Amino acid sequence: MDIVHIVDEQEPAPPAVDSEYFAILAPARATVDQARAWAESKGATETFLGLAEVYWSISPSVGVDPAVAYAQSAKETNFGKFTGVLDETYKNPCGMKRTETGKPEDSDDFIAEAHKRFDSWEDGISAHVDHLALYAGAAGYPKEGTLDPRHFESLFGRCPTVESLGGNWAPSEDYGVSLRGYVEAMMGF
Repeated sequence: MDIVHIVDEQEPAPPAVDSEYFAILAPARATVDQARAWAESKGATETFLGLAEVYWSISPSVGVDPAVAYAQSAKETNFGKFTGVLDETYKNPCGMKRTETGKPEDSDDFIAEAHKRFDSWEDGISAHVDHLALYAGAAGYPKEGTLDPRHFESLFGRCPTVESLGGNWAPSEDYGVSLRGYVEAMMGF
């Protein structure tokens, strides 16, 4: 009797993602409606509520989970209230610094002028999403023509997960874990 081997012509399944960590490069973990409801429950400004749709239109095109990017913006801007050194006129949704770092004040978290001003919210969000994609190691990054003023090749692939942003994107080691909590809360709406 002949033995017949059946070969599965389908592509192999992707490796399982460890549920202990959230990948930055992922499909949306929440809908734009969930994001808005979550942000509204936290007292977000009307401007911030409106930015959810922009995040959901820009982020997926480069593979970034828009829920992660929007949650990070919520964390960085206090839901659009801008209770730190920046105000809404910067249109900077993530506290991004300028490129220059020659003087101590150019990298100071406590000096507004050390941060990048964007011409529109779309520009600020595009820069934010490109920066996350670079950190996560997205295909095609680093890329030309980005609005991200800190698009340094040395950042490529440094943080593939939300949790790994702690100590990298921000000096606090707990930053990424805290950000994951924001995403999980958003998913519950």
